[in-house]
Amino acid sequence: MVPALPPLATLSQLRLSPSQQDAIPPDLEEDLRAYGCKLIHQAGILLAQKQVAVATAQILFQRFWYVSSLKNFGVADIGMGALYLASKLEECPIRMRDLINVYDVLLQRAAHSISPKADTPFKYYPMSYFGTSFYDLKEALVVAEMQVLKRLGFDVHVVLPYGTLVNYLQVLGLIKHGTACTRAWGYLNDAFQTPVYALYQVPTIVCAAILLTVRHLGLSLPSEAPHCWWELFDAAWEDMWSVCGYIMRLYRERGAEERRRVLGLVAKKDVRRWLDSRSRGLVLWSRSFTPAAAQLASSPVSPVNSLIRDALIEGRTTDEKYEKDGYAVKWTFVNDLELIFVVAYQRILQLTYVDELLLALKTLFVKYYEPVIATFVASLHTLNSAKATALEPTTWNFAKLFEKWDSTFDSVLRSLEDKDRRSRGRAIIRSAPVPVETPSSDDQSTDPTVDVDTPKDEQQIARNLQTLKNRLRGRGGRRGARGGRQVMMEGFGGRESQSNSESEAPTKRKNKTKVGRTWGDSHPTEQDMEALDYSADRPIDGSGRVTEDVQTLVDQSSLGSRNRDGLYEVKDWEFSKDHNDVLAKVIESKPDPSSSLGTFGSLIARLTGSKVLTQADLKPILDGMEQHLMKKNVAKEIAEKICESVGENLVGRKVGGFETTNAAVRKALSTSITRILTPKTSTDLLLSIRTKLSSPLPSTQQRMPYSITFVGVNGVGKSTNLSKVCFWLIQNGLRVLIAACDTFRSGAVEQLRVHVRNLSMLGVNGAGDSKGRVELYEKGYGKDAAAIAKEAITYARDNDFDVVLIDTAGRMQDNEPLMRALAKLVATNNPDKIIFVGEALVGNEAVDQLTKFDRALRDFSSASGVGKGRGIDGMLVTKWDTVDDKVGAALSMTYVTGQPIIFVGCGQTYTDLRQLKVANVVQAILSE
Repeated sequence: MVPALPPLATLSQLRLSPSQQDAIPPDLEEDLRAYGCKLIHQAGILLAQKQVAVATAQILFQRFWYVSSLKNFGVADIGMGALYLASKLEECPIRMRDLINVYDVLLQRAAHSISPKADTPFKYYPMSYFGTSFYDLKEALVVAEMQVLKRLGFDVHVVLPYGTLVNYLQVLGLIKHGTACTRAWGYLNDAFQTPVYALYQVPTIVCAAILLTVRHLGLSLPSEAPHCWWELFDAAWEDMWSVCGYIMRLYRERGAEERRRVLGLVAKKDVRRWLDSRSRGLVLWSRSFTPAAAQLASSPVSPVNSLIRDALIEGRTTDEKYEKDGYAVKWTFVNDLELIFVVAYQRILQLTYVDELLLALKTLFVKYYEPVIATFVASLHTLNSAKATALEPTTWNFAKLFEKWDSTFDSVLRSLEDKDRRSRGRAIIRSAPVPVETPSSDDQSTDPTVDVDTPKDEQQIARNLQTLKNRLRGRGGRRGARGGRQVMMEGFGGRESQSNSESEAPTKRKNKTKVGRTWGDSHPTEQDMEALDYSADRPIDGSGRVTEDVQTLVDQSSLGSRNRDGLYEVKDWEFSKDHNDVLAKVIESKPDPSSSLGTFGSLIARLTGSKVLTQADLKPILDGMEQHLMKKNVAKEIAEKICESVGENLVGRKVGGFETTNAAVRKALSTSITRILTPKTSTDLLLSIRTKLSSPLPSTQQRMPYSITFVGVNGVGKSTNLSKVCFWLIQNGLRVLIAACDTFRSGAVEQLRVHVRNLSMLGVNGAGDSKGRVELYEKGYGKDAAAIAKEAITYARDNDFDVVLIDTAGRMQDNEPLMRALAKLVATNNPDKIIFVGEALVGNEAVDQLTKFDRALRDFSSASGVGKGRGIDGMLVTKWDTVDDKVGAALSMTYVTGQPIIFVGCGQTYTDLRQLKVANVVQAILSE
């Protein structure tokens, strides 16, 4: 597929449209967009518009939905706005009054089709030019035209297929076949009701229309390789077949309920109401204690909306507390009634009774209203199944239904506040200061004074520790004082072990012979040179430099492949075990006592029969699942949260028989892991690079290079894997500049210089070498890394480099000065991508590294005042070949940041770079 929309729409928007991101099913979106195109076609006929204007309007209409959601705009409004705009573009403008009248006719006709009088003939009732309806439609039309222009970036260039079809039919000798011409023309017009004109080039669409025509009429055209007729027009069979699928789906028979559903979702308010009822996202009851809180609760940026969007939908439902914009949010579920209880409060308040409040409200609400809520939930499910007897959510009077709940809530809240107030009073009495005896300065006792009868609070303990440190610091200068050494060593082995070590120390010192030190102020001897020469067996070129065997730099078995567009693609990492569902086999087979997953399967087998799952039933299963995930190198904290999320999805569900339980557990576990690992943003780095390179600066028309910064802790392989990424970029025909911004580690610049020399010797797509495609920009050691990166980007811009790879010094995540320096580099240069390089070997450490790196970058880069706060954009996991199926670090890293893993490194050559597939990682994690 050759996308026609970038840079207007990203690849992720083409694969997952904004409407689908708003939980609108793909089939429903496709039907609504097709209906919008039909409205444009009908309006064009009624207004006697040119066919080119109607076709242009339909193409603009289809493009619009790749940058906008059906939740925010109605298909009828945007359709008429696109037609109004297209009539101007094709120089056959429509009078607004005429278009408004036609628009009103179409709306009344759609409303009549789903009304109880649908069996009667349609009768149009003209509207008054002085009424509100006329001006409402006029305003909607003007706004729709403006939105189409704005959201398409004022790019309204359209290529129509009619001339191309005539030329192709002439070449194929079908131009005199009247039936073939008519049918191919009809297929092209039908294709306007699909998104193919936004996804494929016109030659591919025309070839697809001809293919459908010749197959329908039984015509014969050469279709055997290497003489395929579509290759004359540079069309690919896969793309043609995909376009044919879009067109043929238009002719699928749709039931009456499907047609009613589409006609009932013409306006955005109808779509929003349908989404609310489908997702059951209705607020049954709420309470705010201040006007500001009430206003915030009703806004789209409320903490509760953020909780639903950022935490619940993303599957991170087991955190104890969610924080957003100074608010803390806690929640609990009732799965069988599909209820969520949420409490939001200002984080500074430090309320200690929120958990008790949630539990009490949950218990009382279910006790009082369970029958009513169960009926309401059943009604929602009936509504979603499109049965005519369903009750609309708007027919329920929740205000009257829960009018007594206000007093219940007030009573519960008052009792908990009184209880908390009394407990705070008792805590103040207990924590009254108790005098502690402070030893005198000449006291030689090494044991701290402790009052064993009175419990100490945190401040008292801190004072005691400080007193002890001051005493020990006072004796630190007396090296021979036995007491001081004894206290310092007690924590490592006790008094007895210390005395033994001291008694043995003099003996060791007496037997040791002093060796003369070799100073570096004399000339090196031949023996010194030979001891330091490790290159004796390596080949030397004519200039005296050691050469490198090109064959050792790449692994032929690890080389990627080139697609039909000539782009070099790295291989996918594949799990080596059988591709069957290992978890299912373990569950169904006899459990192995030595296997945690086998134990997990045996526990599932006990849950047979028709019953409602409870937390007690699932606890042994979840414990076994947690142990299995930890054995796969998933961080303990992440494993606990995933298991709790799976448990919350299962508690309250009714199962009937072994197979139902098996399916429920497998689906919950697989869904949870897959949702975490699925990228939320595009991982097509090459597309992002080409998109930026094709968009020069408006002021100077000079293109800026795409910059990537590699960050991480010490020793994870940042420079090595940077060179692998550089090899991949070079193979795709890009010029790369490597910026040596690790000005601290000795040998860092020399390491990159060797990589650049080696990469220059490797060929690109048949060429002998890649000289000139990669260079190193370095300023030595001890310089400001941010300034070097800025100079490198400027140098790359002036010398037509496509990509700048910025190597940074490794640093620990807790080192604030070094993290501030890294944040300065990010804020000053604003790189296009910040990639965190981490090891696949780490478990719990991955969570700490990523969390602190991301937080430090965001906090320090925004605090610098130079630019906007930036966090980690993606990850590159190294040493992947050392972990086999223990790939839990990928799950931990993705869970913590929500960012995708772009590559994994799995070897020591430049070709040892892989891409991850979610299914393969899930399979490895679930394997025995």
